[in-house]
Amino acid sequence: MISASIVLTFTNLLTGMLGYIYQILMGRNLSPLEFGAFSAIMAAFMFASSPLGAVMMILSRRVTELSVLCEREKIFQLLKKSYIVFICAAIALFFAGYFFTDKLGIIFKVNDDYVIYAFFALLAANFFFVINNSFFQGLKHFNFLAVTALSSISMKILFSLILIYVGCGIFGAIAGGVVSLIFIVFSGIYLIYKRINSIPISSNNNNDGNWLSLNSIIPVLVANVAFAGMTQLDMVIVNHMFSTGSAGVYAAASVLGKAILYIPGGIVLALFPYVAEKHANNLSSNVILIQSLFAAFVCCGFAAMLYWFFSDYLIVFLYGDAYADASKLLAWYGLAIMPMALVLVVEHYLIAKKEVLFTWLFLIFAPVQVLLIYYFSTNLVSVIFIFGASGFALLILGLLLLLKRSYKTAE
Repeated sequence: MISASIVLTFTNLLTGMLGYIYQILMGRNLSPLEFGAFSAIMAAFMFASSPLGAVMMILSRRVTELSVLCEREKIFQLLKKSYIVFICAAIALFFAGYFFTDKLGIIFKVNDDYVIYAFFALLAANFFFVINNSFFQGLKHFNFLAVTALSSISMKILFSLILIYVGCGIFGAIAGGVVSLIFIVFSGIYLIYKRINSIPISSNNNNDGNWLSLNSIIPVLVANVAFAGMTQLDMVIVNHMFSTGSAGVYAAASVLGKAILYIPGGIVLALFPYVAEKHANNLSSNVILIQSLFAAFVCCGFAAMLYWFFSDYLIVFLYGDAYADASKLLAWYGLAIMPMALVLVVEHYLIAKKEVLFTWLFLIFAPVQVLLIYYFSTNLVSVIFIFGASGFALLILGLLLLLKRSYKTAE
């Protein structure tokens, strides 16, 4: 698990860096007006895709359970049912795209209907990309999980630049992502089938091959959306409450600071199937949680210290002298985001065990955090303080409740 965590953490960081490069290249090759519309479309894509994180966790956990039971045929059934469900969802998306093209064109400020169609095609392609990644993770095929992540962003950059070069503009920038995902998805199907065929056949279990139930998806979906709210809505509030210049300075610190969330991303991808496997075998996985939290704390702490001591250099080097005021904010933001990085680890650990403790905690803390920032922040530093304090309180309360429940179970 440690070796897989290292590979996936490095992959996440590299993928995130390539994502920043992709954004910069799109900005340099599109006009300012086109880039504004492109950025709005990609933001909408990220928001619309956020529920898929819950599907990925539940689907991955189910794949791990069936692989532990050597239920090869049921894994095949699950794969087929997943594709059927998402093919139906993709068809529904295209109908939505047809009926809402004009309205979305006004919202995104684009006159080309094909740009809107490309947006829906990107959403649909991402459905199947998530299915493949769920099976790679559940089957502990971490090398291919890393390869697909790096290949998809690399090919997206390449195809998008080619299509923009031949004059496709915003459509080319989005269609490049569609082409890359289609290529990666079809390649992944072959690899998944090959991996499943290596699993021994067993018919001694009564577990069914049913797909995903709403009872299993909804709590995880709520947790994912609430986590996104606690880590993203501060920027929305700052943009609303403060001047345009202050919001821009805060955005520079926020974008860099939230890069720390990429660090435990690799750890939780590796942790998830191992914890699910132990849970399926009725074995304790407490040691995995402790090791993962320690690794995440050390790695995230190192990144936060880099921000603390070198924020001046990083801000000026990446954004220019105009954003020099963001250096002080970045120093504090690195520390403020750390609790949420650790919460990410504990949340995935519990979901792998079919527990949803953080779902209920998120429902309390997410609105409280938003209200505190909105009503009690007097400057940008106070926003970061409230952001960090709410995350720290969430982490401590969650760990105390988890510790209390562990003691009760031991008794």
